Order: sequence, then C-alpha cells, then structure tokens
Amino acid sequence: MKNFAAHAISFICHPSFVAILATFLITLHSYKNLTAAFMWAFVMVFIVLVVFFFELYGIKKGFFSDLDVSKRNQRRPLFIFVFMMVIIFMGSIYLFHGPMDLLAGGIYIIAGIVIFILVNRQIKASVHVGALSAFFVSMALLFGGIFYLGLLFIPLISWSRVVLHRHTIPEVVVGASLGISLTVVIYIVIQYFNL
Repeated sequence: MKNFAAHAISFICHPSFVAILATFLITLHSYKNLTAAFMWAFVMVFIVLVVFFFELYGIKKGFFSDLDVSKRNQRRPLFIFVFMMVIIFMGSIYLFHGPMDLLAGGIYIIAGIVIFILVNRQIKASVHVGALSAFFVSMALLFGGIFYLGLLFIPLISWSRVVLHRHTIPEVVVGASLGISLTVVIYIVIQYFNL
C-alpha cells in the first residue's frame, strides 16, 4: 500500500504535469481567457510529449536507464534536451504573441535547468521535488489563497521519492531548497525591478 501511494504521488507530481498546469494557470491569469489557457497548455503537452519520446529513445539506445533517468551521470543530455525544448516553447510564445508571463516562466525554467546541471555534478538533486516546490511557492506568492495549501505537497513528494528509492533524503532536501530559493530570488528581483 505504501509503495502504491508513493508511486501515485510521484506520478501525479511529475515535473511534466507541473509544467502543463503552470502553463495553464499562468496563461489564464494573464489573459483571463480559458481558450487561450487551454491552447498554451496544449502546446506544453506537445513539448512534454517530445521530451517523453526522447526519453523512450534514450532508453532504447541505452543512454538512459529508465524514464526517471535515475542515474546521475545520465541526466545531463536530458537537461540539455529540455533546455532546447524550452527555447522552442519560448520562441513559439514570442512568435505567436503569447503571454509575456509565460516567456518569463521560460527564462525561470532555463535558470533552473542550468542550476540543476551544475548541482548534478555533486549530488542527484530531485527534479520532481524541485519543480513541485518551485511551482507551489511561485503560485502561493503570485496568487495566494489555496495555493498555500499546495506547499504541503512538498514533503509528500519528497517522501514518495525516498520511499521509491529514487532519491535519498539529502537529494530531496537539495531539490526542494533549489526550487524554493530560485523562486524566491526571482520573485524578489521581479518585485524590485517592477517587471
């Protein structure tokens, strides 16, 4: 039962789902238009699927061990591929006059990828925990209200990643710390420069 719950939590809180939900909510907030929110979320679904198929290809060719890319030395190619896909996503936002908040989100994701690449040299920080932490902290800072309750998911996803033996406690703590600190720093910069 414990493993089933951990698998379910880990699946639901996957960074891909977080990216899709964040895209939807940011677009909805920017445009106050459900159709636009669904459209940009659909674009993100496409990006996520391309990354998923890249991971499947990597597993087939043997340079990834599994869909979680559990081995630290295998993560760099995935990070670089995701980096390129975010650039493509940002290009589509610019080209099709999408929400500037999404463009800022893309810059934020790129900063996170670079930081995770650097940290990954020393420790396999949990991207699941980092992405979920960044998502709920940014949503709480931007929108308040019910999103503060989302912060309770951070220890829950951390627990699931440890129970599944995908990460150690230090790795989930580093992931959460990176997600939270990057979000707070970017929020302070945006507030300070009134962006």
